[in-house]
Amino acid sequence: MLEIIYYTGIGAKKSGMHTPKEFTKIMNTQFGVDCSTHLAKQKIPSCKNYKKMFNKSLKLNSSNSNKKLLKKILTQARNLYVNCDRKVKKSLKRSNSCNLDDYIEYSGAEKKNK
Repeated sequence: MLEIIYYTGIGAKKSGMHTPKEFTKIMNTQFGVDCSTHLAKQKIPSCKNYKKMFNKSLKLNSSNSNKKLLKKILTQARNLYVNCDRKVKKSLKRSNSCNLDDYIEYSGAEKKNK
């Protein structure tokens, strides 16, 4: 059975049909670092917590709540971001590259058997 990846984004063929090898080559060329960064951020706890804290601060800011609490949350979010950024950079140095399934998830492509 022939495996086909349907992808119509940047660097894709007009037909949108690619072999896994073609698709991986396009992704490595166009999104190698972006995908690796995305993958690392999904796995690192401080990155997940930063996202939660940042969203919490947006809600507090929009409701004009307690300014001291908002300042405390923003400080915590900044510290989490710094930690997240440091760990992502270390992760990228270790050549944490994406595989076919990671690229499919990252790009929104579809895998089908023909």
